[in-house]
Amino acid sequence: MDIKEGQIIELDITDVSDDGKGFGRAEDLAVFVEGAVPGDRVLAEIKKLKKNFALAVTKEVVSPSPFRRESDCPFFQGRDGRGECGGCAYRQLKYEKQLEIKRRQVINKLSRIGGVENPQVAETVASPELFRYRDKVEFAVKGAHIGFRKRGSHEIADITDCQLLPESVMAVCNKIREFLNDRTLKAYDDKKARGFLRQVTVKWALGTGQMMVIFTAADTKMPSAEKIITAIDQAVEETEDDLYLASVVLHTNKNKNLRDFSPRLTTLAGTPTITDLAEFSQPAMKNQIKYEISPLAFYQINPLQMRNLCSQVCKFAEPDKHKVILDLYCGIGTLGLPLAESSRYIIGIESIKPAIIDANRNAAINGIVNARYYTGKAEEVLPELLDKLESGVRDNDTFGIPWQDTEDRVVILDPPRKGCDEKLLETAGTTGANRIVYVSCDPGTMARDIRKLGEMGYEFAEAIPFDMFPWTTEIETVCFLQKIQ
Repeated sequence: MDIKEGQIIELDITDVSDDGKGFGRAEDLAVFVEGAVPGDRVLAEIKKLKKNFALAVTKEVVSPSPFRRESDCPFFQGRDGRGECGGCAYRQLKYEKQLEIKRRQVINKLSRIGGVENPQVAETVASPELFRYRDKVEFAVKGAHIGFRKRGSHEIADITDCQLLPESVMAVCNKIREFLNDRTLKAYDDKKARGFLRQVTVKWALGTGQMMVIFTAADTKMPSAEKIITAIDQAVEETEDDLYLASVVLHTNKNKNLRDFSPRLTTLAGTPTITDLAEFSQPAMKNQIKYEISPLAFYQINPLQMRNLCSQVCKFAEPDKHKVILDLYCGIGTLGLPLAESSRYIIGIESIKPAIIDANRNAAINGIVNARYYTGKAEEVLPELLDKLESGVRDNDTFGIPWQDTEDRVVILDPPRKGCDEKLLETAGTTGANRIVYVSCDPGTMARDIRKLGEMGYEFAEAIPFDMFPWTTEIETVCFLQKIQ
């Protein structure tokens, strides 16, 4: 078949890509189709033709898949590019099929990249809530627009509601849009390097109902701050949510790339942090943990599922009073602190200093005295710390841990999307840990790291995917590796 751009072809969709596009073949040509789901037969228009594959959009569903559902989001950018928002990929796919696809993708990555033969992967753990579950969101700002970026574009979908967010969070977004429209707030213009507002982040805590609004801006002073904060507070109160505005923070970031770290924070109203109260039912876990969350710290965005994930980490770690837990990429102590009561020591390392301040404070406010958290890159801090511990040095860094008496050790790895630094994996293999619990938000880099850990003497045992992000392609996975004796 001689296929050209602009041509419309009939195609059976047999699978789905990692980014949520339907996959089919036109003879030997792989075709990725926006707006199609497995089991569909579609008419697809070829938009881009490459040497070995083509990108297409659905023009018509000739025969719908049994897994297809009608999207109930008016902003969903689905078939033929209709709608505006590119945040979700699976709004037209039944939830049970989403779970199946995510499990299969974990299996494929472990087999193909990780070199694990017939990996044991459990069924994906469904999210306790499918809507209004996200406890953090970053709203992009441009001109008078605030919302999410369109898929594959820098343009902003100016949405008025997102069904993944509480109504009160959307009330904040919509109120800020009013201030952008009347020029009370002026969006920052990257090209002209002028203006004020660059991004708005909203966090909220399930256990307390506290909400934090963070204005990321190019200046150290916020215009009409009192007027804006009062209006936002009132907008939140007028919703039916149980959330309330507890903190408003100005985050000054003049870096060209917003992802480049900037520590300049000013509390405009309320407290500099918010607090979550998480309850756990595992016998080996502390029943209740308070987490103080600062503006720049990472915290899992699905709070009910986070509690399930922490419980699974505990099951794999099997903490007891003889074990030292090495919690690497520890964040604010989310995974390690619930295990402290049943463990001998918790040692955590994280490169983001505000997160480590949170972690040590969280240990203190929960009455945990056997946890210590260190700032720095884990691949650099851990070898230095291990040298001290192996040498029997007892100082402020080692806080008197009798390392030679703690032969039962567990490593918890919870790296960012790019996975672990190779040097860290090599160091993890020298800790004497009998088991490693690996928590990942990217199956590909997870599988790569598991292959490397295999070279370090650790054998993959089991993986459990958790659906932290219903309606999206994102997958969170908890893996268990054992030391080969």
